[in-house]
Amino acid sequence: MTAKQGESIRMRAQGVLVTTWWMLRRTLWRYRLWQGLYAIMLRFMRPALWKKTPNKRTHIVIEGFPRSANTFLVHYLRLATHDELNVAHHLHDAGQVDRALRMDLPVFVLLRDPLDAVVSWSLKQPLLPPAQMLRTYHAFYLLLQLRKQAPCFIRFEDAISEPMAVIEEIIRRTGLESSISASVKNQQVFDSIENERRQRAKSPAMGAQFDLSVAYPTRAKEARKRDVETALMGEHAELIEQARELYRQLLGLSLDFDAAPTTTCLGS
Repeated sequence: MTAKQGESIRMRAQGVLVTTWWMLRRTLWRYRLWQGLYAIMLRFMRPALWKKTPNKRTHIVIEGFPRSANTFLVHYLRLATHDELNVAHHLHDAGQVDRALRMDLPVFVLLRDPLDAVVSWSLKQPLLPPAQMLRTYHAFYLLLQLRKQAPCFIRFEDAISEPMAVIEEIIRRTGLESSISASVKNQQVFDSIENERRQRAKSPAMGAQFDLSVAYPTRAKEARKRDVETALMGEHAELIEQARELYRQLLGLSLDFDAAPTTTCLGS
């Protein structure tokens, strides 16, 4: 067996494992037993992720489908509030949202067009088939839509174009007391994301593949997105439309910054 053949087998095996993992999560999200099991598993196997789960010290929960400005908004919130708030955030797990709502915590879920989110996720996770990503998107948001007390939804476009307005709205709706810095710049957020990535990886930049996987815009990502989007539209038009129909319904539940709050984004 050549080195190239061995690498091909390894990549296929990883693809099967990644696909199976997300299919399992998607199936178990609806069961409360999963929420406890997942938290226990993270505590012992992925302690860094376990720290992102809600607990008695949590002030706010920010969740969402992958590549929906989760990382950007969490880092912006930390910088704007001088890291005063304890934030449980983006495990990309519908069970985490349900658990946080049952704990009466304020929950904010980011909402992005499914095609855009899946195109971006495909660049970061090429081993997971796009069809599985689209099914996961639909399962994630459908469970939240069907919940009696839904979380507050934040449009992706609002999070990246008016992050300060989003942060101020979050603070206003939760009633939390926190001093907000109005001087946060996007580059500060990108630097914060990069610093965290380097600390986690304990290695220098990852070259070309890093440019495709980071949680902020790069030239390499933008160049690849067009090709990936064209391929997805041709192969998975039906799944895209199913996900977009749900997305359009949830847009009506997203935060309106010009209106008086009608909910505190708390569970029940």
